[in-house]
Amino acid sequence: MKIFIGVAAGAPVTAAAGELSRELQARAAATAPLARMSWVPPDRFHLTVLFIGHVTPPALEAVRAALARPFAEPRFDLAVAGAGVFPPSGKPRVIWAGCGAGVDSFIRLQREAFARVARAVPLVSERDARPHLTLARVKEPAGLRARALLEGKEGVMLGSIDVDAVTLFESRPAAGGVHYSPLMQTPLAPSRSAV
Repeated sequence: MKIFIGVAAGAPVTAAAGELSRELQARAAATAPLARMSWVPPDRFHLTVLFIGHVTPPALEAVRAALARPFAEPRFDLAVAGAGVFPPSGKPRVIWAGCGAGVDSFIRLQREAFARVARAVPLVSERDARPHLTLARVKEPAGLRARALLEGKEGVMLGSIDVDAVTLFESRPAAGGVHYSPLMQTPLAPSRSAV
């Protein structure tokens, strides 16, 4: 099975990111009609904390054990803002919404997840992947230009996520893309203001 650790976008951010996605889809269709893109449905919006990949049943149990206790990072609010592409220059391959306030806490959470899971199973994921919410994957840019696509959306505010837990998800092929099934959830520590 293929697994990853993530944070669900939550209803307010999902609604705002869905609207942004629809606007960008319309722009892409108008400016690069031959481009081929796979747009992420809003019900699958999430931020990846750690991509783990394919695991055997014993490796899955090792990951579950690594995630059994709460994270040391206190719960935090993560602002989701701005739109961009990967790579930042050249032909776009991924269209995303970025993160603002709270990103330092998210990166600490990523590092803690990496350290825990790396003791349980081999990892190929980058330790410090830039936090983002994927809106689309570009299969064939065919003239798609980031500047025209993103104009005026580079700083758009999409809301904030209360990051109080992470979820271990299974990713499996489904009609229209992939389906994410939650396998377990691990809470973060209480916020510092609540202590």
